[in-house]
Amino acid sequence: MMVVAKGLQIAVDTVGYEKLHREAVKTALESIKDYDPLEMGMGYSYSATDRCGLNGCRFYEWNKDGTQKPISDWYKFKSLPPEHRTNKYWLAD
Repeated sequence: MMVVAKGLQIAVDTVGYEKLHREAVKTALESIKDYDPLEMGMGYSYSATDRCGLNGCRFYEWNKDGTQKPISDWYKFKSLPPEHRTNKYWLAD
């Protein structure tokens, strides 16, 4: 949800609330690079050709005092090949 809110914020800042439209939101979301709202170390990035968002993960353990510590290295995700980044692929029966 934080990423969507960030995209909406960028779109409103760019075109204004009264002129907000779908293409402005799409363009705003595609402009997000390394957005890390929780400061976990690996942010969300989008583009017109890659909408995966999160590019990796790391496992954490929460301590009794509410702090967290990493218990693994970063795992980088592989990008989908271009032929799998289409609506046809995701909406197929």
